[in-house]
Amino acid sequence: MKNWLVRNFLVLLVVSTMHAFQSYDTGWILFHQPNGTSFTARYWGDPYLNWYETSEGYRFVGNRESGWFYAVLGNHGGFKSSGKMVGVDTPPVSSYKLKRSHGHKSMMTNLRNTWNSTSTTDQVLNFL
Repeated sequence: MKNWLVRNFLVLLVVSTMHAFQSYDTGWILFHQPNGTSFTARYWGDPYLNWYETSEGYRFVGNRESGWFYAVLGNHGGFKSSGKMVGVDTPPVSSYKLKRSHGHKSMMTNLRNTWNSTSTTDQVLNFL
């Protein structure tokens, strides 16, 4: 009985989590650099195509631990760090409204479509 309850709880958790991450937009929030610098930005998209963007329109990447850095295009067509810290360094001109390459967007869109075409039951069973 206990195993049945745990398994059903996990299934419900996975299903609710999958639906919670379909699409999101944080709105404008305050981000903090490890050195204490703050800046206003938002994060939006879905698990496959998403963006961080400052209130001035510059795209960026990173995390709370290592810091947030203005984005540039990597060899694969996705975003990568420019090495210039948001709110500290002057942003690269190319970071303004930066877009991923068509090939990268197509690849991520195909992954999203594959995931969305699979039934929720199949996704949960594959996950477990």
